[in-house]
Amino acid sequence: MKRPILLALVVLAGCGSVSTEQKSMDASVFFDSSLPDASIHDSGLDIDSKSPDSEVPDAHGLDVGCVPQPEATTCSRRCGEVFDNCGRKVECSAQNGGISCSQFETCGGGGIPNACGCTRHDENATCQGKCGDVVDNCGVKVNCTSANGGVTCTGTGVTCGGGGVANECGCTSEPSSTTCAGKCGVAKNNCGKDVDCGTSQCTGTGETCGGGGVPNKCGCKPQPLSVTCQGRCYSASYCGGNEYEVWRDNCGNPVDCGTNHCSDGQVCCSPCNVCGSGPYCTQQCASYCP
Repeated sequence: MKRPILLALVVLAGCGSVSTEQKSMDASVFFDSSLPDASIHDSGLDIDSKSPDSEVPDAHGLDVGCVPQPEATTCSRRCGEVFDNCGRKVECSAQNGGISCSQFETCGGGGIPNACGCTRHDENATCQGKCGDVVDNCGVKVNCTSANGGVTCTGTGVTCGGGGVANECGCTSEPSSTTCAGKCGVAKNNCGKDVDCGTSQCTGTGETCGGGGVPNKCGCKPQPLSVTCQGRCYSASYCGGNEYEVWRDNCGNPVDCGTNHCSDGQVCCSPCNVCGSGPYCTQQCASYCP
């Protein structure tokens, strides 16, 4: 209430020269000390009794008279931006009494403000297209299979990481020399891939790759005795009392032809052991032996 004071001043100014006693009396008529915001200072009457104090805000609305507590107190067990007791923003970390989040954590990442944490991804997202053990976004180990969004490795020689890429199904082919050891032809390696091992190793009489009935093995299937022994008898021929030729099949195996493979009307001519007409065995052996 400032109107009585102003009115007193106007009246005093218009009264010209008055005594000190009269001034005091006249002022007391218009001045009521019981009114709010009224006070008397050494310099005279004051229209506002409030002096600057701690409740005056600064340009940002903060209390300039507030004493901030230590940052270590404000940031205790906190991370990120917080406000202290005076409303000032403080960035908390391990350097000022707060905490710094670990490798897989972020500030507020677990859903709690100003606390380090991590919200795990769904396992299907973590394991998509992967096999074996992986580490998710929060550092938790997850075993990925087809049951949780990952893959289960199948196929000849295929293992998780077997192709040289972590958490991917694959197979690393062995050297061709390993695949082809003791084999011929086109063989499968440890990864199920075709490898051409060639046939140059099949050097035996009548041998071919697989010829003996075993795949990728050099071998020979003996022809029937009826073919090997046609026109022959017993196991070898003799000329001049010496063994001239041992009867062998197409695979180089010695055979005993006996006496059952001569045609009708023929006999086993001795000593050359070839079939011929009885009266002409001498001539037959003579023509056979060198």
